[in-house]
Amino acid sequence: MHTILVTHAHPDHCSPFALLWRHWARPTAPLTVVGPAPVLKECRPWLAPDDPVRLTEVAPGDALRSGEHLVRMLAADHEVPSVLYDVTGRDGERLLYATDTGPLPAATVEATRGAAYDLVLLEQTFGDVLDHGTSHLDLATFPEQLARLRAVGAVTADTDVVAVHLGHHNPPAPELARRLAAHGARTVVDGTSLTVRAGRAALPRGA
Repeated sequence: MHTILVTHAHPDHCSPFALLWRHWARPTAPLTVVGPAPVLKECRPWLAPDDPVRLTEVAPGDALRSGEHLVRMLAADHEVPSVLYDVTGRDGERLLYATDTGPLPAATVEATRGAAYDLVLLEQTFGDVLDHGTSHLDLATFPEQLARLRAVGAVTADTDVVAVHLGHHNPPAPELARRLAAHGARTVVDGTSLTVRAGRAALPRGA
């Protein structure tokens, strides 16, 4: 691992104490941590002066190269400074990582126009609780965001859409799977590894 992309500084997404554990292992390979300014502020106290770790601050609208990948930062609708990640690989494979966020900002939807993502990881936190009043999605706003992404060609018939950041307000797994399938989306078991392939759905499909 050479790069970690962090969306925001909430503790369920940013766990900087892992950098201390890494230091104990005495790594020599460099590591880059990418994220908004509050993420880097959380990380700094956990780094030793000689740690081979570079902190890279980003904001919506930025882009950077990480190895063979192009990473674009998109705006989120969340309570703290946040970004969503649009990642393009060497062979053109493309991923949209969209959590945490409420309904996508118009500028973000427009920035994805024609992207034809191979894999979209879109949050769906609150299930059937629709009056949560937070910057998250639920089973009403999740399909609305998919419709917006389909309208601009960001999600196509070949896009693998996986609902992530699932909270306990969601229905039981079989019912959730059925309801998401009606919108062309699915869930995966925690810990599932997904491989993004250009022009193909992510694997494994049966997870």
